[in-house]
Amino acid sequence: MANTKSVQGEFPDLDSLIDRELIFKWLYWGLFWLMFTPSVGVAMSTLFNNPDYLGTSEYLTFGRLRPMHVNGVIFGAFSTLFIGLCYYLVPRLTGVRIWNGSGVTGWCGCGTWGLSAEWCRSCSATIRGWKRVNFRF
Repeated sequence: MANTKSVQGEFPDLDSLIDRELIFKWLYWGLFWLMFTPSVGVAMSTLFNNPDYLGTSEYLTFGRLRPMHVNGVIFGAFSTLFIGLCYYLVPRLTGVRIWNGSGVTGWCGCGTWGLSAEWCRSCSATIRGWKRVNFRF
């Protein structure tokens, strides 16, 4: 009969491979954007029934609020939650700690993405009425 030893000792403790604080920070940012940007969409949807709801300012028209809502949900909420989920799933599935995930890369990436530089940039351009940005060298 073959010698059957338990191989349980050879596998790493999967909970020690993840950085819970970093994962929760990613998820908290994602939940913040998941609450904020749909509220822009709700405020925008009232314009259908009450066109004077947000006043007559050109900055609060449907055409300027819609890209803010869409970009905020895509970049702010869905992408942030997906990245936080990846910081949890990849070490658990592979059994290997993410390189520099708990270091500068993970925390600075979370702060930068959490502030949603892409989303804020698109919002400021949308509010100003820019359709595209031309880079001339």
